[in-house]
Amino acid sequence: MKTDRYIHVISDLRQALIDLMTEKPFAEITVTDLVTRASVSRASFYRNFNSTSEVLDLLIDDFFIALSDRFLPVMTSADDEIWRNFLFEYIYTVRENHKILIDCLEINISVFFTRINDRVQLMDKERTYKTISEKYCASGKIGLISTILIRWLTDDMTESPEELVDYLMGFITTF
Repeated sequence: MKTDRYIHVISDLRQALIDLMTEKPFAEITVTDLVTRASVSRASFYRNFNSTSEVLDLLIDDFFIALSDRFLPVMTSADDEIWRNFLFEYIYTVRENHKILIDCLEINISVFFTRINDRVQLMDKERTYKTISEKYCASGKIGLISTILIRWLTDDMTESPEELVDYLMGFITTF
């Protein structure tokens, strides 16, 4: 059972990482930086994590928890309606969290989306493929979506989510 102290330590470290990522690249963030910013002991950090990368993984997992169960099945689907619904959900999640994404990821946005792609690859590893298209389609789609979302975020989200979904569907349906 998780105690209140455990929950606070995890929450404080998560927020510390977000704050630090507004200031410098993820690769330069140390455990010392995290524990100092979060006001937790090193022992508390190492009781819960082995590295700063694990805190980033937690942040990514928390951010996309609502999408994770649907992510891979959608990536390999040929059904346009499934794709359209997923993209709406995904883009609205990004839009709802754009402040965190812009603030903490302006310097680190490529790290963040690379980690998302890594998660997709890990989930996808257990699958067996019959064709080259089946093997690489999910990676191509997540790469395309991530690249376009990075541009959308950095361009102040001038298009509506609906416009972005329509645009992305033009690519998705050709894969």
